[in-house]
Amino acid sequence: MIQKYSGINIRGLKADKSRDLPTAELSDLVNSSSVPALHSLGVDTDFILSSDPHTRSTSAVFQQAQSIVCSLTVISDAAERSIALMSQFNQSITKNEAEMQTLLQVVADHRRWLPDIHKSTLKATSVNLTS
Repeated sequence: MIQKYSGINIRGLKADKSRDLPTAELSDLVNSSSVPALHSLGVDTDFILSSDPHTRSTSAVFQQAQSIVCSLTVISDAAERSIALMSQFNQSITKNEAEMQTLLQVVADHRRWLPDIHKSTLKATSVNLTS
C-alpha cells in the first residue's frame, strides 16, 4: 500500500494529498521555509545549489544531511500512538466516566501533597496513607 500525504505544510515541508510519496518531485516537498527548517536541524544546505544533482548523493555533506533527516520522527504518528496507548491504558484501569473522574481527582490531590518524589519531600510530608 502506498502512503499518501495529508495536506500538511509544517516547518518548511509541504505535502499535497493528491500526490503519492514515492512519486513526489523535490519541488512538491519544499518551499521558501525549507532552508531555515533544515538549518534549525543543523543541516548544511550549501550542497543543494553547489553540487551536481546526479552526483550529490555521494558527497559526505549530503549523506550527513540525509542521516539527520531520515532520523526524524513523524510527529503525528508518534502523537497518535501515544493517544491510542493512553486511551487503552485508561480503559484498562477504569470502567466508566465516573471512575475516571475520581481517579483524576485522586492523582491531582496526590500531586498537590507530593509535588515531586525526592526523599526530602517524602520525609517532610506527613501523609497518613492508611486512612
